[in-house]
Amino acid sequence: MDETKQNLEMRGFAPGQIQEITEGIKSGLRVEAYAKKEFFSIQMRQIRLGLSEGLPVEKYARPDITPPLFCQTACKIAPRLPS
Repeated sequence: MDETKQNLEMRGFAPGQIQEITEGIKSGLRVEAYAKKEFFSIQMRQIRLGLSEGLPVEKYARPDITPPLFCQTACKIAPRLPS
């Protein structure tokens, strides 16, 4: 996992983003859905949680949806996910 973290650091991901990506890898999720520098770490977290619940994350896994709108969209799809 340290090698993965170093690779992500070299690719320019922020610490919070790296945490969400590595959590997804540990959980066996398809991190390619959110492992994009354009996403804020909070967006990555919501996508990761949605993936873990089997939700259709494609509806809100879009870099063009910024955090306030992103949260509104994600919460409509999955209102009971833990924060």
